[in-house]
Amino acid sequence: MLGRFVTLGCLLAVTSLLAFGGAAGQTVVPHGGPAAATSPSWTQLFPTKMPSPRDWVQMAYDPALKEVVLFGGYDPVIKPLGDTWVYKSGHWKDLTSTLVAAPPARWGGGFSWDPQLGALVLFGGRNLGKEFQDTWYFNANGWNLITTTTQPSPRVSPAMAWDPLDHYLLLYGGASGDNPLGAGNPSTMHNDTWELSGRTWHQLANSPMGNRSRTQMVYDPADRYMLLVGGDALTSPTVGSPKNDTWSYVNGTWKQLSPKGSLTLLAATGTLAWDSGTGSAVLFGGYLSPPGVYGNATWTYSGGTWTNITASIPSSPPVRVECGMAYDVASGQMLMFGGSTPAPNYSYYNDLWAFV
Repeated sequence: MLGRFVTLGCLLAVTSLLAFGGAAGQTVVPHGGPAAATSPSWTQLFPTKMPSPRDWVQMAYDPALKEVVLFGGYDPVIKPLGDTWVYKSGHWKDLTSTLVAAPPARWGGGFSWDPQLGALVLFGGRNLGKEFQDTWYFNANGWNLITTTTQPSPRVSPAMAWDPLDHYLLLYGGASGDNPLGAGNPSTMHNDTWELSGRTWHQLANSPMGNRSRTQMVYDPADRYMLLVGGDALTSPTVGSPKNDTWSYVNGTWKQLSPKGSLTLLAATGTLAWDSGTGSAVLFGGYLSPPGVYGNATWTYSGGTWTNITASIPSSPPVRVECGMAYDVASGQMLMFGGSTPAPNYSYYNDLWAFV
């Protein structure tokens, strides 16, 4: 299964808030959000209408529209998707046919809320033949392309999230290469860091994490830093090197952390998002080390400590990678959608779960 993801050039988080990521976008309600549940748990939801099964979805919460927005993803019949859905008050709505413009179909782009633009921002991603380096934003008027003279190089699976301390959208890493998809050409991982301030991209100092993609990043308002987890590097053109380290980003500086209860066996393709209800970052799923083993563990991060709460949860979603995840402020629930399971019999989901 790892080979398939390296072949894809591979995003929670999201990720984002995403997801999962992601890759992913985020909305932070550090105080005054919904009260935390005594014992948080996963519950499957059953809206009457659903997006089709997919993974590598771009999904984030839009606080202006008060709804979760989902764009595109990777379809089980091996094609990129370009549909736009919104989730509000327990219902999905397909906006695709009502939009005047939209980004080209893709999966694995960075997707995050940007309060400077008052919109969700999409950067990068890929289709069957190439990676993108275009920047789009989505608001009440639909999709709009931002014309920039400088931007990150084409890539899939970057980590991207709003940095409220530095007041810019922060982007790190990602992958490019392996074009056309499945040709077996090597992927290139990136370690560059960029900021989007208004409508302008600026390159910052390269990160000390090294070249990697499929990392998950979110702002941690309790510890007051950008939180980055895991990812994947390449040890050869086709063999991945999963990571389970934890980093912070404050005022332009990356720092490796040594949290208590450090993540064990976790690698890439899990989905990370900040949960204002529980006051913690939540990380779900991903493939494990050694590669090819998938998981459905739920971890929380708070006060510099990772905690595996899987055993205390009455039920969990099935194992998966590359789902979308976003905290729905309007309903006070963390929502997770889609994702896929391992080879040789890939299963693609279009189920919706709430963590509350």
